[in-house]
Amino acid sequence: MCKQNIKMNKKILKLLCFLLLSAICHPPSAFLFAAEPVTKVTAVVLTTVEGRETAAVTLNDHLVIREIKINREHRSGIITLVYPEYISKQERVIPQVVVESQKLGEEIRKAVAEQKPGTEKPVDIVYKIVKISKYRDKNSQVKAFSSIIFNNAVRVEARIMDSASGLWIAWPGRKAKDGAWVKQFDLVSQPLKQAIEKAILAKYTVVQSEEP
Repeated sequence: MCKQNIKMNKKILKLLCFLLLSAICHPPSAFLFAAEPVTKVTAVVLTTVEGRETAAVTLNDHLVIREIKINREHRSGIITLVYPEYISKQERVIPQVVVESQKLGEEIRKAVAEQKPGTEKPVDIVYKIVKISKYRDKNSQVKAFSSIIFNNAVRVEARIMDSASGLWIAWPGRKAKDGAWVKQFDLVSQPLKQAIEKAILAKYTVVQSEEP
């Protein structure tokens, strides 16, 4: 009977050690981050830009997409959205903000159509840098292009620029007719913005060091 108790105690001890080790290696926050991030429309504003109806949408109180062009079907009232694009000198259309989640795309369209955001409480923003590609023109201030995906739902194109004060990140934008620069994408949280930009520049430095 004593030997059986000893064996049982050893099994319990092993189980407790396993549970303790699992808790250390995989804390509750790790499981939270492993879950699919949720993205919600937390603000929407309609306005007219240079004679064109557009919308500005805020996601999770952190990401702001401006100058989303609104196309309305007169008969049905159905709207479609065109997100910021860049037109190159060769007249090539390059999307600057792409909503890759069909569900989120529909939520944004609904929020713009009804002119009101959703009511569900959002969570924080997570991101990953999925591309760093160097620009071939060495004489240009543009040094590389970067793609960042937020919450596995929104892809944003950014440029790594060079200047007298060093490298910096240019987020999607355009020059207005009066010469002013219009931000078409922005990050509300400065700490988050600084962290992302620092990560982009760090990855760009690694890409440079790996070249022969």
